[in-house]
Amino acid sequence: MLNHATNHIQKRCAQSEKNLMNRIFIILMTLLCSVSSCKVSEKIAENISCDGNIEIQYDRTKLFGNDNPKADKKLDAFQVIFLSDFDENIKAYVNDKLVFNEFVKIGANSHSIENTFGYNYKSDLKTPILKVESIEKGTCFDIEINKNYKVIYLFIDKNGKWIVRFSNEYYLI
Repeated sequence: MLNHATNHIQKRCAQSEKNLMNRIFIILMTLLCSVSSCKVSEKIAENISCDGNIEIQYDRTKLFGNDNPKADKKLDAFQVIFLSDFDENIKAYVNDKLVFNEFVKIGANSHSIENTFGYNYKSDLKTPILKVESIEKGTCFDIEINKNYKVIYLFIDKNGKWIVRFSNEYYLI
């Protein structure tokens, strides 16, 4: 009888250990997924009519530890925000219609969102194409908008290379 009780206890301990290992595995997988969701994915795409390629980044919404305000994904609109080191005249078009024509001056560490523009595409029959030009640098990009994202951050380097980041978070509010 003592042998039977010992076997029963050993089986229960083995089962408890297996359950604990399963729980640890689930926790580790959840952590891995949440950490990997903090990264920006990127790709190189070809411009539609401008010369060269454009780097496009996609912000993944972070599951934990993020207090940034979120954009309303139900809106049929997007907002363009210029980030980091702009000192030039910018023209922006949506479907070949001029929607922004201003001088944008933003320092490297600026957290200003003074120079932004938005566009509502609810009545458009086709997916919007955003074209942005730097007059001083003589460069531009034009891409089809990803309607799953409502905030578009723009970066430009000293050589006129553009980076477009699609996001659903407001960094600077």
